[in-house]
Amino acid sequence: MEVVIDLADLLDRNFLNRSVKVMSHTLVSKARNRFQKPVEIKRYVKINKEFLYALGLWEGDKYIYGGSVGLTNTSKELIEEFIRFLENFLENRQKIREVSINNGTAKRVYVNSWLLRRIIEKLSENKEKFINSKEDLLAYLSGKIDADGTIMIRNAYYKSGLIKITYGNKFEAERDKTLLQKFGLNGNLISYKSRNAYDLKLTYRSSLEILNLLFLKHPEKQKKLTILMGLTRR
Repeated sequence: MEVVIDLADLLDRNFLNRSVKVMSHTLVSKARNRFQKPVEIKRYVKINKEFLYALGLWEGDKYIYGGSVGLTNTSKELIEEFIRFLENFLENRQKIREVSINNGTAKRVYVNSWLLRRIIEKLSENKEKFINSKEDLLAYLSGKIDADGTIMIRNAYYKSGLIKITYGNKFEAERDKTLLQKFGLNGNLISYKSRNAYDLKLTYRSSLEILNLLFLKHPEKQKKLTILMGLTRR
């Protein structure tokens, strides 16, 4: 299901009145920078499966630094997906920056815009409002799995959970567990105190239910998913 939203409605009224110039089709920060013109943000965006996928991807591999917002990843396929996500917001695609990092083993794409950073953070904070069907959930989960998920092929032999997603904080893991439950899926939360991480491990039954419905973009995870589907069909 697709829905068009007004990004101005996401922002706090005080912030909007104080810091944003709201026009009929765009949002522009009132802050002035002598080195560059303000980034024009499209006021209306379409929420669909591709958008929710990229939101999940960003939550897993986000890059935020000061007034910059973007994604860091080693997969060119995921970088390209996120560039398309950023284009949903921008009047001028040339505002997207792309750099190689870690001796060229990874890329980072980002936009220098406090306003866009706040908008994407607000979208993430309010994701439950946009995930209104199982199809929406699976789109979002596909992005999360591509970013921070693990496809566990060996577990097929033991009929244990086949998919897990790793989180840096418990609150986000619990939010996604609640989303799973809303649409009849189940997972167990596993805490690793030594490294301050949490795994949300889908049960074997819930893993089987969604295997054929995920649309992963990461090449290696796509391969593992294909192998897993073959094993579980036997």
